[in-house]
Amino acid sequence: MLAQLGAHLTKLDELRNSHKHASLHHFGITADPSKYQGNLRKLVLSHVDRYDIHMGTYLRYAHVVLTYMVLEDRLHAFGQLILATRRGAAFVPDKGKGSMLDKFERYLCVLSLPAPSKETVEPLLLIRNCLVHYRGCVADYGKRDSLQRYLPNLIGVTIDAQNYLTLTTEGCLTLQERASQYLHAINSAAGFRLWIPPEVQRNLQKIFSRSKQ
Repeated sequence: MLAQLGAHLTKLDELRNSHKHASLHHFGITADPSKYQGNLRKLVLSHVDRYDIHMGTYLRYAHVVLTYMVLEDRLHAFGQLILATRRGAAFVPDKGKGSMLDKFERYLCVLSLPAPSKETVEPLLLIRNCLVHYRGCVADYGKRDSLQRYLPNLIGVTIDAQNYLTLTTEGCLTLQERASQYLHAINSAAGFRLWIPPEVQRNLQKIFSRSKQ
């Protein structure tokens, strides 16, 4: 499912760029503001910004939120599988203190399973919470220090001059693949077989290589 989310984001990026040009081509205008002067230049610049900045931002924000939703769903499914195989109780995220990742880490401890580092997916949680609760405004985010601690090691995640999170498509896909890495680790620890598409495995290997540099 995570791999499909990434494919959809890439496809939407392609469609966004295509529509940016096609909607102006109908009037015999290109999506290059530098070719025009005055009000027409302002019009084309506004049009390009709408597609490249605003629409691109919305799509990437949505991708992060959906990726986190899938991660939560997979952690819940893991607990259901533990219950179904009579190896322990199901995972109940509503009980206990801390973030959902903190609770899941304690859940794995109760099961005597090695917990992968939550730092793999904690940036996804922090970014998602900033987007959902503060519309990406880092200055208003209570856990901005925790988020900023991760930023130097994240690909395609930055803070702009207005203190808003800026995400690239590569950044979104990297966060998605870190979630896949975490899920693979917990399933391997429990002895569950998790099939990961070859293209996702190749992308994960690239991330591992970068993190070791």
